[in-house]
Amino acid sequence: AGAQTYNPSLLSCPIQYTVGTGGDYATIQAAVDKVEASDQPLVCSYEILISGSTSYAENVIITNITTSVSNTLTLKQWDANVANPPVIDGGVSGGQSEMCLWVKDVDNVVVDGIKFTGWGWTSAGGPNLTSEPPGAAAVYLGRYNIDDGITNVTLQNCTMSAEQGGEYGVYAASGSTGNNTNLTVYNCVLTGTDTYVNSGAYGLSFNSTYNSTVSASTIQGWNTQGVNIVGDGISGGGITLRQSEISKCYGVGLYIDNQQQCAIKNNLIYSCATASSANTVYLSAELGGTTMYYNTIVATSSTEDLIRFDRVTNSLASYFVNNIYRFSTFDPGSTKAIYSFGNAPTVKFNSDYNLFSVIQYSGSDIQYDNVASCDVCDSGGQAYYPLLSTAPNDWQSAYGKDTNSQEDHGPNPAGIFADGAELDF
Repeated sequence: AGAQTYNPSLLSCPIQYTVGTGGDYATIQAAVDKVEASDQPLVCSYEILISGSTSYAENVIITNITTSVSNTLTLKQWDANVANPPVIDGGVSGGQSEMCLWVKDVDNVVVDGIKFTGWGWTSAGGPNLTSEPPGAAAVYLGRYNIDDGITNVTLQNCTMSAEQGGEYGVYAASGSTGNNTNLTVYNCVLTGTDTYVNSGAYGLSFNSTYNSTVSASTIQGWNTQGVNIVGDGISGGGITLRQSEISKCYGVGLYIDNQQQCAIKNNLIYSCATASSANTVYLSAELGGTTMYYNTIVATSSTEDLIRFDRVTNSLASYFVNNIYRFSTFDPGSTKAIYSFGNAPTVKFNSDYNLFSVIQYSGSDIQYDNVASCDVCDSGGQAYYPLLSTAPNDWQSAYGKDTNSQEDHGPNPAGIFADGAELDF
């Protein structure tokens, strides 16, 4: 017989490698290296199945693998005991700064049901966000200012805890010649330690990332920002953040800078911005096309404005509709506000059908300057809003905002909590 010809159709797909006791490999990296050493581009999907109830002290790097939409690479739990997932421990000790998982230059990757602990932080020295291999993030996606971004990478059913140390939970780097696209974080729990910056500063940071989604996830207890979205001010699909919880962050809960067309909907954001000079939601630069629908945003312990607009320019109309805002200030006569504008909102900012609930600590409502004379802002750039019973028509007549919104304020806001009276519209 003559020499045999390689025939990909004879392979049984997906090809699976097991990791852990009784598996094909002792380490996750060894299994990844085996995929890298296979024929490229991949002619089959590969699955690396990792034994649960086991901690792997590794810094896993996925690189030099050519995938496709149909031929993907998946890392997931081998056994069915989802209560005890496999753990990738970055091995932080003595100030080391190492990531747990780096998806360096590979598209079409799925990471499913893995826990991450013990990564590093930039102030510790050694590898950081800009060097290679990077540190300071549990999961690092792409390369910092090098090559194209990455696409079609999914993190699902994963958890990460910064208790042992770690700066960023998930960090998507901005490339030099292209953007990240189609990144997905689904049903993940990202946990920091609130007031300790080296044990969880940023939960999730998307940089130059478009057409991507965070959904059904919990981002809690991060020191500086829960969710950080930084774009390039260009038109195109932004980030969708939906059906998720951002809570107990010492600093800003949600930060969006220079990213157009983000869709923020059906989220619960609460107990953030307890640090001084922190807003629960902070928005800046070009935000055209932003939509914020059906969110509940509660800041009863914050000392600053609830939602801050700073240097905002909208090339496309933005809409803040059907939200519940629950807010308090220890000084109802001060400049604290639901919306605060560094510059006056334009006709492209639309707010309506919202419910405003403001806790009162004295006998009067939140005060505000005359909208017409100060163009919504005072000399310090603070917008006195919401407009409550003292002059409820100024905001509506000057800008046509919140014509159909409702206000319900006091210690027990009716219609929100069970101890409130019925809300009479």
